[in-house]
Amino acid sequence: MTVSEYDKAFTDLSQFAPHMISTENLKARRFEEGLKDGLRKPIKMLRLPTYTDVLNVALMAETENEKPNTSGNEQRRQVSYVPPRNQGGSNPYKKQNTGTSGWSQGSSSGGNQNRPCGKCGKVHTGQCYRDAGACYKCGQVGHLMRNCTNAPRPGFVDRRATSMGSGFVPRPTATTSSAQSSGAKLDSGRRQGKMFAMTPGDSQNTNSVVSGTLHICGHLAYVLIDSGSTHSFVSAQFAIKLTRPLESLDYELHVSQPMGSGVICSTVYKACDILIGSAHLLVDLIPLNMSHFDVILGMDWLTSNFATIDCIAKRVMIQIPDKGDITFEGKAVVPPPYLISAMHARRLINKGCQGYLCSILTTESGVTTLQDIPIVNEFPDVFPEDLPGLLVDREIEFVIDLVPGTQPISKTPYRMAPLELKELKVQLQELLDKGFIKPSISPWGAPVLFVKKKDGTMRLCIDYRELNKVTIKNRYPLPRIDDLFDQLQGARVFSKIDLRSGYHQLKVKAEDVEKTAFRTRYGHYEFLVMPFGVTNAPAAFMDLMNRVFKYYLDEFVVVFIDDILVYSKTPEQHAEHLRMVLQTLRENKLFGKLKKCEF
Repeated sequence: MTVSEYDKAFTDLSQFAPHMISTENLKARRFEEGLKDGLRKPIKMLRLPTYTDVLNVALMAETENEKPNTSGNEQRRQVSYVPPRNQGGSNPYKKQNTGTSGWSQGSSSGGNQNRPCGKCGKVHTGQCYRDAGACYKCGQVGHLMRNCTNAPRPGFVDRRATSMGSGFVPRPTATTSSAQSSGAKLDSGRRQGKMFAMTPGDSQNTNSVVSGTLHICGHLAYVLIDSGSTHSFVSAQFAIKLTRPLESLDYELHVSQPMGSGVICSTVYKACDILIGSAHLLVDLIPLNMSHFDVILGMDWLTSNFATIDCIAKRVMIQIPDKGDITFEGKAVVPPPYLISAMHARRLINKGCQGYLCSILTTESGVTTLQDIPIVNEFPDVFPEDLPGLLVDREIEFVIDLVPGTQPISKTPYRMAPLELKELKVQLQELLDKGFIKPSISPWGAPVLFVKKKDGTMRLCIDYRELNKVTIKNRYPLPRIDDLFDQLQGARVFSKIDLRSGYHQLKVKAEDVEKTAFRTRYGHYEFLVMPFGVTNAPAAFMDLMNRVFKYYLDEFVVVFIDDILVYSKTPEQHAEHLRMVLQTLRENKLFGKLKKCEF
């Protein structure tokens, strides 16, 4: 893998672990660790402060290493560590006034070995520049070598370059305001510029920039106001929307980018209109390939409009003569969520980290009454507040067929918390009052438990697992969901009806009632209506619904157990279809739950 390929993979994967590269120094160290051994070791010695510096040096080193030798005898110069000689039989590990370590450079055939200075650790002649407080590069005082922009003194050798091997010179980073190669100058007629291609998340963490949305040439643009950019730029995608002609610049602009690469710009969109509040301002936009922002407003625009950036409040104040001050409020960017893979999550849990499963409950605002719904308000008896007690006899009854030779099964009641026992007593009394259950002397007996509903209330459930094991399964086929959806082609208007406690609207066959018995702390009871949790219950109720709506199925009605979907192509047809369905429910004494219906 080349350095360029590694850099692309590093950038892509960094999006999933931003905490590992939260600072430039951390990012530089992480990038170093992934380099090949031949590049990592010498680059690591330089301790370059930023990721961009490390990338530039790695690219140059890779290019240098790929160059073929001009002579068979020529070999690369290597960096080697030379320990000091033991003088006068003294302890070689005892600290000497002249230093304890040294560096030498030379070919494989050997060379002179000079001892480094004990003050600065470098090899030099004459007075030590560090002792005098002077710059090691130019010899002048008042600044350090890393900030030096002066020409190097005679005989100066940059150890950062020579440690990489013969002929290697790291190129300047993109944040420099001018080209700083040895003795090189910009061509006549060319000017130097710089820009920082940031992401929206970076703009919130950098004090010198503000991001937000502005109208430019009548179109909304995502704008970065950057005091570190010398000029104003527009992305190639947004430039298509500009109403200004593309003109030639009076000069060539060499733009330095953070990745170390430069680009030559020679065109501009002049006098583009920017609307801030009620003020119309103008800006010259230079087209440039950018991905995160539509427009970058740089120092040329800030200076011409006497702008001041409030770095803390992310606000830009613009002074317009004869019009007063205008303020632009930056827009906060919500950082993307930090995502991890399932394998990473499993490893964290294995290490003892706590995981939480979260769910969101949507609550409907407002209450819809029966009188507010056309057509439905004609059938108030179909949507009662509660089921009206024991129901009428139907064509179908719920049957429990057992495997031949099965003996009655009875289980000990489960233990319950005090609050559950209180709720059990209340629900048992409600079922008795409605006529759904009655006291039993059956030899059968299943335990009971509570399951929490979506709305937070408790549902009484009977553990019929032992009964289900000895019940002959009903092979009545339930419809496939995708087959039901096929019937909806061309439909535009829909209504959904959910039956109230649908299973309780079907009676249990008299001789099978004793098999539904259940035991509680407060007595032994059995169901007269079909309970929840028994096998064959969905198939039995599906059979009932198909018989009730047999003339309307696949015409304008889809039924799945206790859910009814009415569909039509036009509102006029739907009104007629809905009225027919509600009338059918009324005739068959089936009741819906208005709260869970949608019309």
